[in-house]
Amino acid sequence: MSARAGPTWRVVLAGLRRLAAGDDGQAMTEYAITSFALIAGAGVSLLVFLPNTIAAYKIYINGFYIILGLPFP
Repeated sequence: MSARAGPTWRVVLAGLRRLAAGDDGQAMTEYAITSFALIAGAGVSLLVFLPNTIAAYKIYINGFYIILGLPFP
């Protein structure tokens, strides 16, 4: 029988299982927090910038009506 200079694969797998057992739900929690932050940030920015965007678009459209209402072609 030859002498091995390291742990067997069963010992390694047992160690990996032990490490993985401590992370139950961490990825899902991080995903939920990140998703909430992105959605909340989009909602807040929408509330802040939407009135200014609508006002700018209204000015843009009113420019067409001014040009179309000129007395010369």
